[in-house]
Amino acid sequence: MTLSCRKLLGWAWLQVARVTGLLILATVLTAGLVWLAPGLDVDARALDPRLNQEVLAQHQLPGESPIAFAVAWLKGLVRGDLGYSSAFNYPIRDLLTQRLPVTAKNVALGLSLGLGLGWVSAAVSAVKRGRVPDLVASLAAGTLLAMPAAVLGLLVVQMRWSTACALAAAVFPRAYRYTRNLLVDALRMPHLTLGRALGLAPLRLWIDYVIRPVLPQLLFIVAVSLNLAFAASVPVEVVCDSPGIGRLAWEAALARDLPLLATLTVLIAVATGAATGLASLSTSQQRGLLV
Repeated sequence: MTLSCRKLLGWAWLQVARVTGLLILATVLTAGLVWLAPGLDVDARALDPRLNQEVLAQHQLPGESPIAFAVAWLKGLVRGDLGYSSAFNYPIRDLLTQRLPVTAKNVALGLSLGLGLGWVSAAVSAVKRGRVPDLVASLAAGTLLAMPAAVLGLLVVQMRWSTACALAAAVFPRAYRYTRNLLVDALRMPHLTLGRALGLAPLRLWIDYVIRPVLPQLLFIVAVSLNLAFAASVPVEVVCDSPGIGRLAWEAALARDLPLLATLTVLIAVATGAATGLASLSTSQQRGLLV
């Protein structure tokens, strides 16, 4: 086994260990926050005369402590048993099967649109820096950056646009600002002047001398934007009434559905860990640690 393969394997094991620790910590913290929430022992369903004690017992928090719940829930997760939602009276696996494709579609479209517009606008601004296109794009990015995701969702509802447009608006300003700075620095490098002196075509000049050197940083921007899109999907889907994972997490939090909350927390932690691992890989490649 070569040295680079050993480094890559060691990096992969480190990422697996980090994500595993993140899952355990997220489960314990989620259960702890629910346990510490005011009114834990109060349930409005207890006032319903149609419900007997057996039905009410099914809606009680499982386990005697957050740690006990986390241990029991993680054991079920290893067996492939995600549990049962007390708020929806439905298996959690089926809920995820119904809701996950909606969020995946919204995030994929929003991420693609936001990154695409951000990169194109950044390229134009880098070439025309200080001129009208640069000023207009910077003003738009600054305005969107100052708006919370929920406000972007309200604007999308008023305009009757797709939910993905709100996620794209949340991703665009960060992708634009970071990419513009990268391209401005790349266009100032001396090797670009050498390429022009050699008579290279503009397209090849951009690909070989501008874009290729900043590819690891662009991969890092994709990873950060993926985390941002997942985080923004919660308020956006609630405001836009989109039946995805974000809205499901909101409803589970209101109902204190701990098994469902734990599952959604782990799902988001896995997505965050994967995106962070992607960013770490790009940073390691940039520094030459995996070569």
